[in-house]
Amino acid sequence: MKISAISFNTASPWGSKESNTDSKERIKKFIKYMKEENADLIGTQELNYFWLSEMNKQLENYSSYSEKRGGDESEWTSEMNGVFFKKDRFEKLFEKTFWLSKTPNKESRFICTDENGNELRAACHRICSYVILKDKSGVLLAFLNTHLDHKCEPAMEHGARMILDEIEKIKKEYGEDISIILSGDFNQKDDSKAYEILTSKLNDTTDKSKQQATYQNWGKDYALNNGWGADCSDNKPIDFIFTNGKGISYRVLDKTDNGYISDHFGIISEIKFKGKKDEK
Repeated sequence: MKISAISFNTASPWGSKESNTDSKERIKKFIKYMKEENADLIGTQELNYFWLSEMNKQLENYSSYSEKRGGDESEWTSEMNGVFFKKDRFEKLFEKTFWLSKTPNKESRFICTDENGNELRAACHRICSYVILKDKSGVLLAFLNTHLDHKCEPAMEHGARMILDEIEKIKKEYGEDISIILSGDFNQKDDSKAYEILTSKLNDTTDKSKQQATYQNWGKDYALNNGWGADCSDNKPIDFIFTNGKGISYRVLDKTDNGYISDHFGIISEIKFKGKKDEK
């Protein structure tokens, strides 16, 4: 079984008319791009209600699931990790969102105390949303989508461990051989502890020969000219697609001929899972 999956931090609530990154213009470009790529699955981060509504209306071939993370200042900035899946290929069996905190069943953010007694807090509420899908051939798939914290290292590591723990629960419920795909903005590169935790159980689909920085801050030149900086000189991604299958193709979605869609580039991977046909 082969499945194509996209991970894309859309920066839906952000941008400005002055910088030609207005959200209501970018959504048009994003939907066109997604139709062109035509992936089986799409995982989005920083999705807001406006983009969700437009995607549900215009991406007619997809169903979706998302939940607000909470803790945001307005309806416009309320972020979700939306998951989208092809209607004609998958049936949704289950959906769930949990918070990457010590109280995963309610809106909350990670808080801990370090060895010196100082309180450490995640910068935002962080969540993982997922669906259990049944492929038309009967194969089960768990598609998880997340966005780890961008400031608090213990929160990042805690989130990574929580996601692996949830995957173990999924396996106990649906079987050890269930196919797993985890997409997300991990706010960490491949030399981080959070990455090490996740790859202890899952395979990174990134093709190292084709990788590049996925966070570009609306373009390196624009960011530098505005004094923001853009951490993309080392060509290291912070957006990943992990799986218990095998990545067989990988691309960075870096088309900018009609302007930047986000301050991130998306990524697309094709993943192969061993099925009954492949076991002989």
